Amino acid sequence: MRTLLLLAFALLMSTGLLAQSHGLTYQAVILDSESNITEIPGADIPGGNYLPNKALSLKFTILNEFGGIDYQEEHSTTTDLYGMISVIIGDGAMTSESPDVFMEISWDGTPKDLRVEVSIAPPNGTGNFEFFSLEKLVFVPYAYHRNITATGTMDIDGATTLNSSLDVTNGSPTHLTGDLTVDGSTNLNNGLNVNNQSPTDLSGTLTVDGVTNLNNGLNVNNGSPTYLSGTLTVEECLYLNDCLDVDGTTDLNNGLDVNNNTPTNLTGTLNVDGAADLNNTLTVDGATDLNSTLNVEALATMESDLVVIGNATIGEDVRVGAQTDMGRLNVNTNGWSNVASVIKGRAGDLDILEMTSSNGTDVMTVGDDGYVAIHPGTQQVVIDGPASGGANNNTGSYPLYVRGAQQGIAIKLNTTEAHEGNDYLYFTDNSYIRGSVAGQNLSELQTSFDYIWFNTMAALDEAFILAEGVACGFQLDAGEVAVMAAQGLTVYLQWAEAFYDMETNVGVVYQSNSADYAEWLERADPGTDLLPGTVVGVVGGRISKNTDNAQQFMVVSSAPMVLGNTPPSGREKDFEKVAFMGQVPVRVVGQAHIGDFIVASGRNDGTARGVAPEAMTLDDYDHVVGVAWSDAIFTQGESLVNTSVGGSSNHLVASLKKQKQEVDRLQSTLDGVVAYLKAKDPAFDAGTTAPAGSAAQAAPKSTLTPASTAVPRDHKWIEGFLRENPQVLIDVLERAKAECARRGMDVNDPIASKLFDKEAFMARLAKVDRPIVRKPPTPVGEDEKVRPARR
Repeated sequence: MRTLLLLAFALLMSTGLLAQSHGLTYQAVILDSESNITEIPGADIPGGNYLPNKALSLKFTILNEFGGIDYQEEHSTTTDLYGMISVIIGDGAMTSESPDVFMEISWDGTPKDLRVEVSIAPPNGTGNFEFFSLEKLVFVPYAYHRNITATGTMDIDGATTLNSSLDVTNGSPTHLTGDLTVDGSTNLNNGLNVNNQSPTDLSGTLTVDGVTNLNNGLNVNNGSPTYLSGTLTVEECLYLNDCLDVDGTTDLNNGLDVNNNTPTNLTGTLNVDGAADLNNTLTVDGATDLNSTLNVEALATMESDLVVIGNATIGEDVRVGAQTDMGRLNVNTNGWSNVASVIKGRAGDLDILEMTSSNGTDVMTVGDDGYVAIHPGTQQVVIDGPASGGANNNTGSYPLYVRGAQQGIAIKLNTTEAHEGNDYLYFTDNSYIRGSVAGQNLSELQTSFDYIWFNTMAALDEAFILAEGVACGFQLDAGEVAVMAAQGLTVYLQWAEAFYDMETNVGVVYQSNSADYAEWLERADPGTDLLPGTVVGVVGGRISKNTDNAQQFMVVSSAPMVLGNTPPSGREKDFEKVAFMGQVPVRVVGQAHIGDFIVASGRNDGTARGVAPEAMTLDDYDHVVGVAWSDAIFTQGESLVNTSVGGSSNHLVASLKKQKQEVDRLQSTLDGVVAYLKAKDPAFDAGTTAPAGSAAQAAPKSTLTPASTAVPRDHKWIEGFLRENPQVLIDVLERAKAECARRGMDVNDPIASKLFDKEAFMARLAKVDRPIVRKPPTPVGEDEKVRPARR
């Protein structure tokens, strides 16, 4: 069943609608099915009755002349009691097929059609939009309020008010024969041409954001000022008929020429960052201050005095002329007047006769024969070298190079007895005083580290030999006992001579923050990395981490106080610094305590282990590196232990081992003899005296018990042993005194007499376990960091 739609619409527009919605008013009456006939007076209406109060949907489509959609919308509405609907096209819901909104439809006079579709729910309709009609829309007064396209002339007699933009397109000209008054801003997207040489008057400010090109002159009249807040760039000449006043900085990127011999007056400072070239005379009526260098490449003539307050550095010749060959150059600084007297005028020479202070006292004398003297009263002589030098084997790397006769440098201090507070030389870097060559008196010697260390270690060695001789004498024959005593005497004589030499020749001490004497030793394998503290084995004077069959066991030094045996030039990498004597950190694995022996670990990895004195074996003595002077920090890992090296008696160990091997051999032989005798006589008892009537008689029983084990190197045990057997020590001291007297020593000298006194010896032995305090590094003071030269 098809529902008929009686179309009755109008395009209505009036000023009354202008204030309401913009659109087309659409009205229609909705009738029922075609089969229904409505009877009315005069004629029947086919299509049935109108549909009152019926909900329905309308779709309006405005088509352009090509059949395309200009606009499309939908309405949902309901008929009234008489089946009438009334909607405004333009107020509906725009569909997704609509290319633009209703307000943007261009009413440009081209043909437009209105297509209407209606959707009525059953039973009166199908529920889908069904095409109903297509009607032409003619140009109506509604277009008055929309886009206007005019192909002819438009004359407007009255005022024209444009509430929006006025676009003149297609490059069409716009002619205004009267005034153009613009209350707001005027934006010109292109050029502004004022033709016919017509004047342009601007009573307000002209602001130009872009470049302004003036093809002719720019005249600023009436004495009006011109302000430029930015840069003024002038490519040609700039002529100023009057003054140029510049309140701020003036930058000239090129030359400034002042022509016609015109004077230039500068009442303030002239700062020139670059070179200033003067092709003619520079006349300065007042004082001239030069804060930096003045370079004069040609002759500079000064008809009056030249006074230099600060430093004056002259790289070439200075010629001082006077009426005679004796001229003066006076330099004043803070009350000091150094006078250089020129006595010869040869080209290239400046021979200085003397330099004196303002009070006439000689400060420095330089003779033409090369003699140079710096007299008392001079505060300091400073030699400033380059910031960085070259190789240390190049004499040119050193700020001070003394070259002369067969002697070097002589230093005399102004004191009657030099002590450790008087440095002959001292050495420093930017952080600490690293060492010095200082004076030393007898009391300072006797309290020094080297003195105490040497004497206590020597006393321990001597006491150990004597104790071994006494203890082992009951197991050896008379000849072997004599050898042990002679060995003790030899060791003591060597120490006595060294001790006497130390005290009688006291005077200079070499001080350093380092604590060991080291020498360069050749590496067996140059490719192996030997870090400080690494234990090395020595075979034939060459070192490696392999300690198997090593002749000596030593340690790589960290920072030696004295370093000897410098390797050949270019072969430094084949050598390493090895500590011979003093204190040095050692890589120790496991536990180690103060007083323990530090023994090579035998793992060939550069490490050592700590062994308590009572736990030492003969094999351990043969692998001793030194004695621990600090505890190991990591008992389960590796620590750096401060170790005293160079004081051990490894040379005795071989002898002791040989003796023990001989005793073991004799014991084995004796065991064999006993076994043989038992086989011959089962009643034989090796522990009883010989049978009655036997030719052999029992030996008299000794009152002393032979030692069954090696004497431990424990100074407390040794000290007690020697006190129990004082005659042994007294005998050695008396024989050492006689031998020293035979060699020419004055044994009655106060220094020498202490060498042969038993109690003095025991006192030195008692000091073995006392810690020796070393001085900490001294920080560099401000005066050591920067010592300004005397000006």
